[in-house]
Amino acid sequence: MSTQQPEMLSLEDFKVIVQRAGLNLEQGELERLLPMYRQLLGQLAAIHDPELPLGLPADVFSPDWE
Repeated sequence: MSTQQPEMLSLEDFKVIVQRAGLNLEQGELERLLPMYRQLLGQLAAIHDPELPLGLPADVFSPDWE
């Protein structure tokens, strides 16, 4: 499953993941959570991408102090 694209994760695969986590969710809950889980997988894949440029700041905070 780790080699699959996030959008290829089936509802049945997600159900297995949820059960392994010890959760007992209803079908409707699984269907609502699956798109969010797919989005999370996509974000995780992006930060694990070996082509990700390193050394750049993730964010810059400039306080507006006087």
